[in-house]
Amino acid sequence: MRCYKKGEILEDVYTYNDFLDPNEERGLSTKEDVVGADVPYLVSEFNGHMYPVKMYDPEPNRVEQLRRLSKGMNEFYKDDKITGFFAWCM
Repeated sequence: MRCYKKGEILEDVYTYNDFLDPNEERGLSTKEDVVGADVPYLVSEFNGHMYPVKMYDPEPNRVEQLRRLSKGMNEFYKDDKITGFFAWCM
């Protein structure tokens, strides 16, 4: 997994921790912006540390994290060039 774009292809699936700001018009980077080759592309992390919350945080904070994550997931489902999507790679 990496957090930089257009890296050397060392694996069968190009993974990328996408920390694009989900408040922007597009919450996920496009495959073309990230990968410099025609290989499967997987978002290996999204939004996690950019807007961290705990289960005891106020409800508006937890709802905002969900809103951001949902935006990324919706874009993933619309983009058939993205092989998979994880919220957090742990």
